[in-house]
Amino acid sequence: MNLLSSTSVFGFYTLLSRILGYFRDILIAIFLGTSIYADAFFVAFRLPNTFRRLFAEGTFNAAFIPSYAQEKSQGEDTGKKFADEVFSLLLFFLVFLIIIIEIFTPVLVYLIEPGYF
Repeated sequence: MNLLSSTSVFGFYTLLSRILGYFRDILIAIFLGTSIYADAFFVAFRLPNTFRRLFAEGTFNAAFIPSYAQEKSQGEDTGKKFADEVFSLLLFFLVFLIIIIEIFTPVLVYLIEPGYF
């Protein structure tokens, strides 16, 4: 019963997310249309969306959850220490990446969308 309950809650929120995303796309089409502003909007959000997919929805979760569960099975303190270390490493990596991206933004925009230059 717990699996069914968890699946239904997860499915409900996924469906809600898709519906809200559909309304977001409708509002973008209404307010931005097919203008240069819409192009700039989509280019600006391409990189954050890539990181969201990697760290929130995909690779990071697939690697972190089993490792965390294994560490937590050895003890609550061990699991917390592991999570803290991973969070610290991730925070350091993301801050470093943001600084590099801020410095090389024109180059990055050229690589993502070369038609703007």
